[in-house]
Amino acid sequence: LSIPELLELILVRLDMRTLLLSQGVCRTWQTIITRCPHLQRALYFQPCRSSPPGTTSQDRPLNPLFQSIISPYIISETGPKRPNPATIAAISEPTASWRRMLIRQPPTSLLTVV
Repeated sequence: LSIPELLELILVRLDMRTLLLSQGVCRTWQTIITRCPHLQRALYFQPCRSSPPGTTSQDRPLNPLFQSIISPYIISETGPKRPNPATIAAISEPTASWRRMLIRQPPTSLLTVV
């Protein structure tokens, strides 16, 4: 696809994991994904606009990759899962993209402890 705007319209419809992996297709795709603010927000790399007043953290979506990859090792109905060695290696990588991702969209800006 030689028209970046058309590629953006296609990429924005991808699920998060596919969009993240699409950066490896070619340099052009990687450049478009890393420079497009909308795609960066979809990947939780940049914060989206603020939530409406009165929105609680439960109303804001958690990063789907955190939920699918990391959460099962922390909390599950039957207790923590036994870690898959390949998953552990991937999340332990110092340059892993999840390390730059936000946990929620928009990110929490205020925390009240009672």
